[in-house]
Amino acid sequence: MSSDRSFRLGSVLVCVIVCLGVATSIMLTSVVGSLRARRQIDRELQMEQTRWLADAGFMRAVQQIRVNSDYVGEIWAVSPAIDEAHEATIEIVVKSEDAKTRVEIVATIRDRSPQSHPTRRAAAKEFIGPVVSQPTTNTEPPLNPSGI
Repeated sequence: MSSDRSFRLGSVLVCVIVCLGVATSIMLTSVVGSLRARRQIDRELQMEQTRWLADAGFMRAVQQIRVNSDYVGEIWAVSPAIDEAHEATIEIVVKSEDAKTRVEIVATIRDRSPQSHPTRRAAAKEFIGPVVSQPTTNTEPPLNPSGI
């Protein structure tokens, strides 16, 4: 009788351990999935931020060209505008040929950690003729570059 009871208790214990193992596997799969989703959302957010930075770079380039026709570009560090955990830079290159002005932008965001990979977005816009001031409304940004 005693060995029958021990056998049943052992069987119940094995079933409980198997159930705990299955539950643990399900939980680990859920945690890994949520971490992957969070990383993907962070990457998408950084890509959107680089688009905003590229737009800001175009607006700054146009403003600087209007003030100084010899403006050739700059590397603009905008890190405090993002947050303390990231660095952001906008590289602006202005090339003028004949009646064309080409503005090239590379917006970069990177974590301050050494293992991080930067998120970059490059864009360019060409202006034919002089870059002149145009009236703007409050509903649209002063410059809406295409291709970003």
